[in-house]
Amino acid sequence: MARFKIEITRDALRQTCRLGRVRVIAINEQAGAADKVIFECDELCNSKTGLKSGEDLALPSGRYKLEYFLSPKFSSTLQKDILKVDFNTPLICIYNDKSDGNTSDDVDKTRRILIHWGNTEKDTIGCELLGYGRSSEGITNSRNACGDFYRLMYEIAPLDKTQIENVELEIIDNLEA
Repeated sequence: MARFKIEITRDALRQTCRLGRVRVIAINEQAGAADKVIFECDELCNSKTGLKSGEDLALPSGRYKLEYFLSPKFSSTLQKDILKVDFNTPLICIYNDKSDGNTSDDVDKTRRILIHWGNTEKDTIGCELLGYGRSSEGITNSRNACGDFYRLMYEIAPLDKTQIENVELEIIDNLEA
């Protein structure tokens, strides 16, 4: 099975949010061959990071695992309004587990840190938001970016399993105020 990486590089710290770039990268397993970026968009998350559950905090830098999650709040909108498909459309839940040798702190699945749409820090609730443009305190064209992202994810990470084994996520903070 082909391997992929979602790389979120946060490059701007604003008063209310952090902004960055998301790249989905196809990992080339052949020696000397280059990896290939197959998707890019902007990202927004809360200005403060942390691990406390129930708080509106962005995930800290680190490597994370992914699984599909049918969100009562977002899946119906993704299915009917954004993708316009007739099958269940789970969102991606970000988590990790130090017991696997992960260098990041634990982020339990029950926190339900999702990748979804929204335009400002008020829409994050700790989640990662996608968009196709930036403003000083937000992102734009979020539903279009999410639609393209999830179409790609459903293609490269089969929906027949909850656990997304062939894709990892890495968050890198490279911030400038």
